[in-house]
Amino acid sequence: YWQRGGESFRDYSFMADALDGGYQVIGERDGWPPRERNLWWEKVPYMLDEFGLHLLGEPMGNAYTVPVAGLHRAFNFSVMTDVQWHADETSAAAFLKQQLRPQHWILDVDLDFFATLAPALAPAVRRLGLARSQSNRLGQTAQALAVVVEAIESQDPNCQAFRLPLLDETIHRLLALGTHVQSNDVTACLKEVDARTDVASDHAEYIANVLRGLSDDDREVWMRMAPEELDAAVESPHGPHFAASPEAIKEAMADLERLLGSLVKRHGLPPPSVVTVARSTDLYLPLDIGPLVEAQLLATLDRLGWAAKSAEPAPRWPAGAMVE
Repeated sequence: YWQRGGESFRDYSFMADALDGGYQVIGERDGWPPRERNLWWEKVPYMLDEFGLHLLGEPMGNAYTVPVAGLHRAFNFSVMTDVQWHADETSAAAFLKQQLRPQHWILDVDLDFFATLAPALAPAVRRLGLARSQSNRLGQTAQALAVVVEAIESQDPNCQAFRLPLLDETIHRLLALGTHVQSNDVTACLKEVDARTDVASDHAEYIANVLRGLSDDDREVWMRMAPEELDAAVESPHGPHFAASPEAIKEAMADLERLLGSLVKRHGLPPPSVVTVARSTDLYLPLDIGPLVEAQLLATLDRLGWAAKSAEPAPRWPAGAMVE
């Protein structure tokens, strides 16, 4: 999405529909950019005003505090997905040039664009040492359970089955129902854990369908998760979660190189004045693949002629990163 005066290009419903893929688009302000496929995250959750930057009403600090008094400059902060770029590259380039005008611009590349862990799942993925396929399956299942739990608790706020301390028992009982579970089995199971639980039949069938899709390996991963990890997994819907393969990373990097090169050579956009790289090793970037992602990116920037030596050596990778 682009932030334009703290607003996105579309008007959205106030609340997201958990089982219907996110926020409902209730009005279009402009014809471009095209609608993002993931309506959970297309809605801009930020408000920027003279008091600072806020996320869904929660303060995130003062956006106008500068390290040196009097040394500051206003800037335009814009975010857009690659799906929207590729939908109409010419229109995307024209809009970007309009936003930048003759000004200098900074390209900030976050390595977790190429491979990322949802912060709520990252601790479990790292503690259990999950393989990429296991991590991705965990992300898919956790998202499916999180949206139905949100729907259940929105309908029945008194439901305690998916909250600690009952959650651990709930998950283990559900997993024990096996691969041929039916919706009435789910309903009975949840009643055994919390007699006050009143789950709608479509929600019970949704959970049963998730359980039927689990492999033995999936079930073992969930059984090994600690109670606080289970709580994080189903507490609320997650952001992107994909542990990309080296091949997928190289393919995405080639696509980025082609896009950036086209913006400059074909559409006349000036090269960035500065390129910054964020490793995002706190929770997002899968550490095992991090050094490869960074090496691929630096090689891409070098081929574009945008690479430059940093005055300071790059910081060491944290434990768990596979550095050759």
